[in-house]
Amino acid sequence: MFTLSAFFIFCCATVAVAVLLQSGADPVIKDDGEYPDWLWKMDLPMKSELEAKGVANLSPAEARRYYQLQSTATIKENNMTR
Repeated sequence: MFTLSAFFIFCCATVAVAVLLQSGADPVIKDDGEYPDWLWKMDLPMKSELEAKGVANLSPAEARRYYQLQSTATIKENNMTR
């Protein structure tokens, strides 16, 4: 059975606390060149940006992202009212 002792906290590309298991060690942070290129190209729009474009004007990928964000917001709102 694994026990979480801390969460990943990223700040300025530096891991502040990274021990996930009580008996584990911090992961080694590699140079930027050792990570895949797509990692640095992830530029996902925020919900407000998508709403500003208008839901009817979104591409299929943007519409999917919008509905995912909307669903997450609804779940969070419902959880807060419990």
